[in-house]
Amino acid sequence: MVRITGVLLMFILFGSPLFAQKKTAVKESNVRSVTEYKQDIEKNGPQLKESYFLYDKNGNILEEIEYDGAGKVKTHFKYQYDTNNNKIKETELSTTGKVVRTTEYKYNSNNLRTERNTYGGDGKLKSKRTYQYDYQN
Repeated sequence: MVRITGVLLMFILFGSPLFAQKKTAVKESNVRSVTEYKQDIEKNGPQLKESYFLYDKNGNILEEIEYDGAGKVKTHFKYQYDTNNNKIKETELSTTGKVVRTTEYKYNSNNLRTERNTYGGDGKLKSKRTYQYDYQN
C-alpha cells in the first residue's frame, strides 16, 4: 500500500506519468523505477499492472515492460547506454524472456548516430542502417 501511495503521489506531483517526463526530471527526482497500475472502478475491476520502467542514475530507461489487460507481459525491452548517455543497445525479449531481437547503435565523436545494426534472436545480422552527415561551413 505504501508503494502504491508513493507512485500515486509522484503522478499527482508531476501531473503525468514519470516515464513521459524528460530525462532530467527523472534524474533530479532520483527515480529508480515507475510502475503504473490501472483499475476500472466503475466495473469494480481488479488493479492490474500496466507498465514498468527501470531507470539508471542518469535518467535513462534501462528496462521497459508493458502488460496486457490480464496483467501478463506484452512487450519487454532492455537498454544499455555509453558514457555519453547514447543508447548503444536495445534488446527485445519475448513474453518468456528469450531474446527476440537486438539492435546495436554506433556514434561518431559528435555523438551523432552513424550505424544501427539489428540482429535476430539467433544472433545473425538481419539489417544494417548507416547515417551520413553533411556539415555546414
